[in-house]
Amino acid sequence: MSKKNVFAGQSTKALFAHLVYEELRKRGFVSNVDILCIYYHRDKSYYDLHTYNSDKAYKQLNKAFPEVIRALEEVEHGCVIDNGKTGKGKAFRYIGESNDPLAAERQVLRFSYQPFGQEQIEPNRELRGRILMYGEGLEVVEPLTLREQIREVIKRQMAQYTEE
Repeated sequence: MSKKNVFAGQSTKALFAHLVYEELRKRGFVSNVDILCIYYHRDKSYYDLHTYNSDKAYKQLNKAFPEVIRALEEVEHGCVIDNGKTGKGKAFRYIGESNDPLAAERQVLRFSYQPFGQEQIEPNRELRGRILMYGEGLEVVEPLTLREQIREVIKRQMAQYTEE
């Protein structure tokens, strides 16, 4: 990928990139409405009565969708087709040969923290929603799937609230 990895981070845009990519890998047509229905857990008929571009998260989806398409085109030229429609009906379909062409970009490294002694550990700090860990004992364990990443974030937040 020529630009910054769209899958990196814990932003709404990164979440949308994962959702768009997962839906495209199913090899069916995928539109902005489909992704918003998944994100908000809504029925598709909701957008018959409401405009999809007025949703709060639409702006981030509108940035992530074309970046995922661009990344797929960089890996396999001509692997994404559109249905020729515009507006709500515009959709894209992945027709490439590979089942997971962006596997390397989607891997997020998980770090485990094993302290050597309490006096050597500096407190964890939070910076704009990202947790930074200080001290010795950081090691790369394995790549995480999106579902595992979400579970890890929820566990950390639950642990933080129970400690307070």
